[in-house]
Amino acid sequence: MGVTGSFSVGSLRPMTMYSWRTSPLALVGITAMNLLVRRHSVQELFLSVMHAGLTDPRSALCQLAAGVRSIRLVQRGVGVGRNAAYLLGVFDADWSEIILEMYDGGRLEKLYIDNENYSNYLSLPAAERLRAALPHLGRPIHFTATCTCYEDGLDETAGDYKITAHRQGILGHRLLEVKHHSMN
Repeated sequence: MGVTGSFSVGSLRPMTMYSWRTSPLALVGITAMNLLVRRHSVQELFLSVMHAGLTDPRSALCQLAAGVRSIRLVQRGVGVGRNAAYLLGVFDADWSEIILEMYDGGRLEKLYIDNENYSNYLSLPAAERLRAALPHLGRPIHFTATCTCYEDGLDETAGDYKITAHRQGILGHRLLEVKHHSMN
């Protein structure tokens, strides 16, 4: 099936790139990533995914989040309708629960989800839950995700957090961002 998953890892040492052929990204790929993350003291993880054969994305993402400070996840197009609520091979999941668990269980400080192909993956109730819960985790975090639930102009504060909805990039994809004032 070709290259369907690749990732790069960086630590305090120079950036190191890892990629392999897998069909599709599945538990074996997550296990390999976890081994590399631990062996190389990885601080940041970039994951670009087309097809994901994860039977339990919650477990896989929480395992990765437990070992790194930053994850950037890019969902590439896979041929399902653009209005699908799709991410990592899963339709109609409550991603707010998974995202909150990723922050709760480990070292994760920054999470960026780029899902411009299927931006309906994050429902309004899920986005509202994240807006309400993320500023109250008890530690500084930075969350940014493709999200079409809000019009441009959402700009509010919750304690030490700034919560915004804005457009980014040449194509103007809408993002939801929840960011502690100390995070760059």
